[in-house]
Amino acid sequence: MRVSSIFANVNDLSFLDELRKKRILFAPLDWGLGHATRSSALIERLIDQNEIQIASSGIASIWLKNRFPHLQFHDLPSYDIRYRFKPMWLNILISLPRLIGAIRKEHQIVGQLVKLHEYDLIIADHRFGTYCKDCRSVVVAHQIQILHPNRTLALLSTTLNRYFLNRYDEVWIPDFAKNKNSLSGRLSESSKIRNAKYIGPLSMLSSNPSPKEMPINIAVILSGPEPSRSELELSLTEILESKKKLHIVLIRGSDIIAISPTLLNSVFRTVIDIADSDTILKIMSNANQIICRSGYSTIMDLEAMGLKAILIPTNNQPEQQYLAEFHGTRGYKSINEKDITQDPSLLLSLLD
Repeated sequence: MRVSSIFANVNDLSFLDELRKKRILFAPLDWGLGHATRSSALIERLIDQNEIQIASSGIASIWLKNRFPHLQFHDLPSYDIRYRFKPMWLNILISLPRLIGAIRKEHQIVGQLVKLHEYDLIIADHRFGTYCKDCRSVVVAHQIQILHPNRTLALLSTTLNRYFLNRYDEVWIPDFAKNKNSLSGRLSESSKIRNAKYIGPLSMLSSNPSPKEMPINIAVILSGPEPSRSELELSLTEILESKKKLHIVLIRGSDIIAISPTLLNSVFRTVIDIADSDTILKIMSNANQIICRSGYSTIMDLEAMGLKAILIPTNNQPEQQYLAEFHGTRGYKSINEKDITQDPSLLLSLLD
């Protein structure tokens, strides 16, 4: 559903115009595609007047290589947090030794790259180790406050998050300063963050809709870490089988085959593993209804286009749960994954 967007100045990045003839390293996180896609908005703004290189890993690196095939790329270690357990804090705890090791390794790699290429600026997207004392270092981060029902865990997590963010010279928050138009709500409250700067929402998508070419009844857009992404993909495939006569499109957000392609193709008219920004713009512009996760980058894309969607937050991920509830008061529909698994009719009723 398209609505009138009040976010006409999404991607108002005029503050970047002072950056000319600089050598810049971009380092986005690879948890899903959101960090890569929103980094692309900054890259597009800077690429004509500066020399850009990119350092990343996993699916983020794949997407960016497709988007900017002429740029030089470097490999960074993946944080590789595995969602084996329902409580998010337990997944983080179990993965902590590997996470710390990856942060140390990426810090070493970036230090070597700075010496080799003599960057003027590093722009990281929520990577904790891609700063360097010999180079101005900026981190893009919307999640300053870590939300959790357990106050102690929330405080400890937020304190650790701030510790890493404050190692950067500046923290760029992709949202409006705290006002009624904020997209991230409590997540981006920046007390105790030095040199925080609200730069406005970032989106790779244009506010100008693609011309109507194909009537799409439902567009399903997935991304995010495994196995949560694959679990939702399977659930939605089974639920939407009753709607398979409609024109339904699936953007999987992954190149990993999780379920039978035969099953996918029996439900979805079109199945795309990893879509570029032009394809996503075209599909979203032509879709009557959109089903997606409530990741922050996805919400920024929807807002940039003046669209609303059915949001399904990742299970046991408080950030997405909060964003789904927060935007549920702003014209979005939201539903929990466990609820639709138990009763598929709940989702189908939102589509009717």
